[in-house]
Amino acid sequence: MSIRTVLLDLDNTLLMEDAATQAAVRAASARAAHRIDTDPAVIEAAAVSAAEALFRSSPVFSYGDEMGIWWGEALWGDFAGDAAGLRALRAFVPGFRQAVWTAALAAAGVTDAALAADLGTAFVQARRSEWAIDPAAGPTLERLAARYRLALVTNGAPDVQREKLAAS
Repeated sequence: MSIRTVLLDLDNTLLMEDAATQAAVRAASARAAHRIDTDPAVIEAAAVSAAEALFRSSPVFSYGDEMGIWWGEALWGDFAGDAAGLRALRAFVPGFRQAVWTAALAAAGVTDAALAADLGTAFVQARRSEWAIDPAAGPTLERLAARYRLALVTNGAPDVQREKLAAS
């Protein structure tokens, strides 16, 4: 039996999802640090810690975990669709995003709801501006495509995964 098709994963295989998310957290944290004159590493660490804890303890965690959705995507994804889990995520994320950035600012001793909202927006903009494609992906796909049919398989929220594909 010969191999005719190669299946590839998207997140952290072709696109470096974790790296892109961390870069966006870093960018939003730097924006905050500039505005409140503090160490951006404090805000960055607090944002990541809050996002992990709040998402893991949320009512949408079980669905997200089953679908392969993590806190990084909950900080920027739209979660379009009619499935009950997607509707629940859509309802959850605005408060989640505000809570993450509120907690991050609180770690720097700042209480400012407007700045927290601004950081949520800054994160989304930063995350959607850089897709962190694995530098080896293009050449590897070209070599594989010369011999095999290629197919992409991925889990997660359909609109989030489609956005990653379209943008990258």
